[in-house]
Amino acid sequence: MMTTSASSPNGIPRVTEDQVYASIFSDLSEAISRLPLKNTYTGTDVGRASKGAAQALAAKAHLFRGEFAQAKPFLLEIVSSGQYSLVDRYLDNFEEENENNEESVWEIQFSEAFGDAGAWNGDGNGIAEVTFRGQEYGPTAWRNVLPSLPLFNEYEKVANGAAKDDPRVSYNFFRIGDTYNGGQNVLSAENVQGNIERPSWRKYQMIYKRPSEDVRSGINFRVIRYADVLLMMAEVENEVSGPSAALPYINQVRARTDVQMPPYPTAQYPTSNQAEMRTAIQHERRVELAGEQIRNRDIRRWRKLGSLPNEPIPNWNQRYSLLPIPFEEIDNNSALTNSDQNPGY
Repeated sequence: MMTTSASSPNGIPRVTEDQVYASIFSDLSEAISRLPLKNTYTGTDVGRASKGAAQALAAKAHLFRGEFAQAKPFLLEIVSSGQYSLVDRYLDNFEEENENNEESVWEIQFSEAFGDAGAWNGDGNGIAEVTFRGQEYGPTAWRNVLPSLPLFNEYEKVANGAAKDDPRVSYNFFRIGDTYNGGQNVLSAENVQGNIERPSWRKYQMIYKRPSEDVRSGINFRVIRYADVLLMMAEVENEVSGPSAALPYINQVRARTDVQMPPYPTAQYPTSNQAEMRTAIQHERRVELAGEQIRNRDIRRWRKLGSLPNEPIPNWNQRYSLLPIPFEEIDNNSALTNSDQNPGY
């Protein structure tokens, strides 16, 4: 738990978790009141944080605290705003050609027009944001980040009368034998770095249209998508009103034009009660939002609420609930001492 240290004229004492959240919600409330709707942005303003982005962040913060009723109004405003919808093609959310599309609630703008020096030692002249994700994750590049086999196996497969394989497997992952570079090249054991038994990430990979990854990429990173909003809405409705109210939202995500997975309930994922719907929502968030830096926060909040069916991280320890306070922050703040450090560090 967070505690308050003795006050000092030269330092800022530690405050409670509730006070931190109060500041977060105050900032977001101010942002919501001042930011315009997404579709009012034009020219170089396209991609800036919008009212919908702030509302989605407020909903996420409330969900992290298990405050489902408080999150619902923010999500309803996004859904009813007319600003957002799912794109027909899943991969339009992770390639260069359809950035800032109607599914994007908030995305970080990247560009390969990096400036006058290399990406690692840019001098700041004409510099733009750039991402190294292609290089880090790329199957033919460094391949430092690999999907886990449990994630890969989470996707629904044809078995026991299931209707179809989940096509998001091929949208999310490259495997040996897959083509890239517009179909001109084939992934083989010879050109894939490291363990070939594991799949590689396809999201945000520039090799869908070129033969190799560069050390930098201009593909924008989608921080919040409308699919995430719909799945948050399903979760809220399940907790506030029950599973039948959640079905329309979660099934919208399943019904994307190039996904077309069978609607819930299914034989594998029944949704007759709140607990079963929680399992379906947790599954759908995992497969829809894979590799989008969302899963960890989902696990943390579900763990806190006691709604995980089992612990997905075998080496998790209670102390990981909070990060350590850097020693330099304690040393530079006369209102803090080592006793203010988070438990376990």
